[in-house]
Amino acid sequence: MGEFDCYCLLCSGPLVPCDIGSTSRARLTQRRRRIAKKLLAIEEGRSFDSFASDSDEEAGHDSESDCQEGDGDGEVWEQDERRSYDPDVAGNELVGWVEDIRVLGVDGGGRAFVSGRANYDDAGLIYVEQGDDPNQPSISEKPYYDCYVPSNDNEVVFPFHTHCMLVFEEAFKWSCTHSRRGKESLDLTTLYKTATRIGSLTNLNLDYGGISGVDQCWECIPGEEYSVIDPLRFSLDALDFIYKWPSAANPSQPTGSKAKGTETEKVIIDPFNSLPIEILHLICGHLPADALQYFLAASVTAYYATKNESFWKALCLERVPWAWEVWRDIDGDGEKEVVDTKQGKGKVGVNYKKLFFCLERNTEQKFGLGVENRGWLGLVNRRRIWDVCVRVSGEYWEDRKGVDG
Repeated sequence: MGEFDCYCLLCSGPLVPCDIGSTSRARLTQRRRRIAKKLLAIEEGRSFDSFASDSDEEAGHDSESDCQEGDGDGEVWEQDERRSYDPDVAGNELVGWVEDIRVLGVDGGGRAFVSGRANYDDAGLIYVEQGDDPNQPSISEKPYYDCYVPSNDNEVVFPFHTHCMLVFEEAFKWSCTHSRRGKESLDLTTLYKTATRIGSLTNLNLDYGGISGVDQCWECIPGEEYSVIDPLRFSLDALDFIYKWPSAANPSQPTGSKAKGTETEKVIIDPFNSLPIEILHLICGHLPADALQYFLAASVTAYYATKNESFWKALCLERVPWAWEVWRDIDGDGEKEVVDTKQGKGKVGVNYKKLFFCLERNTEQKFGLGVENRGWLGLVNRRRIWDVCVRVSGEYWEDRKGVDG
């Protein structure tokens, strides 16, 4: 069958180290120029070959001599640069987590286990170390397995990143609460059954958010660095501008003399003024963030129906549960403790509406997220993985029905 990669059960990301590009200024300039061209092509609906060679005409100057002049880290082939990540966006400290792998398997008695650390080899073969799970067979008898399908006539396991499993555990707890199931513990045997049922050759038969790196072997696509950034990497400092200066303009929202969704806009006819507030809340709860902003600008009725802070708090917890550290950092009274250089330590009220739009916009998954988005990329990837985990949880509950009767 030849060499091929298998991918994480939960994020469909690589199980092997990522390739990082040159740190030379010339190479970085060329890389970012290429990404800008691809982004423009995407916006215009044109195709763009990420791996095609750059021509001197496209680069606007002699790209070869430019890149040779300042490669401080040795010779880096252009071909490698087109199949590697931006070192300023996806440094080793942000992508090294993909090598922290475990597998979900079952022993001879049908009991599920999670292995110790695992190392992916090739063509579906993965080696495991002994872990703490008493159900894991001894590695003296079972040192290696096959991922997803018995490619090498070994027993089948499902590989995952440990950080992705932590995201899954949070999503599983949320799904239990959201579906009013209470505090149910995760049954690994059922999860193994679910993975077997919806598995394909190298990952699960699910939508992993449209990432492009999944191929016969993982492709490090420049401009898609977010797909391999550690999903547990996010600093609450990114939200300081909301907490410390609550009256300041949100940099992620458009500004102007008439901000969308404010009393300054004049609405002559509002077809929604006869709807009950509960229906308006349902409509708002299902609209994407941008569409919701336009709706609030178009309908003064909807705008006033959502003035209550409790609406935005509920919407945040319903639509943005993947930002769990944000909500845990806010106390029960809806206040956040901050430290201000002038006023010292104290508490400020939380503007859930600003938080909602800030988190939604800054974690939108799209091609070309770069250095300026670096502080948000972990959360962008977590949001993508969370959506997969929620779908896996839904499939899991279907299989639990058969077990519970």
